[in-house]
Amino acid sequence: GAQRRASDVLDNLLDIGAQKGEFLWYMHKLGWVAEGVELDSSVPNPAEMPIQYGDFLEMEFQDGGYDVITFWAVLEHVYDPKLFIEKASRLLKPGGLIVGVVTNLNSIQSRFYQADDYPRHLTIFTKGAVRKLCEKYDLKITNFNTGQQIFGGSLNGGLVYMFKRLFGYSTIEAMSEWKQIKSPDLFWCQWRGENSLFVKSVSRLDRLLSLPIEKVLDKLGFGLTLSFAAKKLGRRILYVIGSLEVGGAERHVVQVAMRLKKRGWEPELFVLTPGGPLTHVLLEVGVPVHGVTFPTWVSRILRNDRLRARV
Repeated sequence: GAQRRASDVLDNLLDIGAQKGEFLWYMHKLGWVAEGVELDSSVPNPAEMPIQYGDFLEMEFQDGGYDVITFWAVLEHVYDPKLFIEKASRLLKPGGLIVGVVTNLNSIQSRFYQADDYPRHLTIFTKGAVRKLCEKYDLKITNFNTGQQIFGGSLNGGLVYMFKRLFGYSTIEAMSEWKQIKSPDLFWCQWRGENSLFVKSVSRLDRLLSLPIEKVLDKLGFGLTLSFAAKKLGRRILYVIGSLEVGGAERHVVQVAMRLKKRGWEPELFVLTPGGPLTHVLLEVGVPVHGVTFPTWVSRILRNDRLRARV
């Protein structure tokens, strides 16, 4: 997808939270003009990517200068995400995209496995929260996806955890064994520090069942990671016209609306008499067409008035 867009329309990209610049390097290879922002100046930049260091909110950029702005696991770490989205929206061209990934509160890991990563994660998101945040700054969500592949998002361990809780472990005891990394066997193979064949059997069943359950949860939108894309709405304009029959005025309005759409505007048409062959032309290029269904006698009067006006 990135290769197609780079050679087609989108080319200027700004990555917030660029770290070592790996993503910038990859996008440069695909032909994008990509630059980044990183708060921590001690992070190495081995490929010498164009990265500015410091606070994104205090930096100066050209308004409307970017086709895509990315936030890879950034928004959950900041105190006020709306300030970042507000500024990013201002920097986008009409029709540009904000693409990001955050943690999803509506996941088994967040709700039951204490996977929210407090206090590093200051804000935990849902689809509704992301949508509301974007819409506030003229951004329309175009895509949501959830996954389990990163941030330790796998469901592995859930069955073992429930087994230990069911047979006597407290929440703190079970979680302490699960989250420590010095001795994985303490959680996966042992019962209170002693090797247990039964715990090992539950662990094997846990791993066997996790993957298909994860696939189902992703389809339902309940994965730990929540990725999204939001499009910057262009300047909106509404045309009011009598009909979309094939006539000189109607063809002119359709042509103007299509040109504006290509230039990043958001044209819409309100038609007094819905229908007409030109309606499908507009809908095919993504121009919304609205109308009111009048009683037959009202539609007849409007149609006769237009015919008399042409005569």
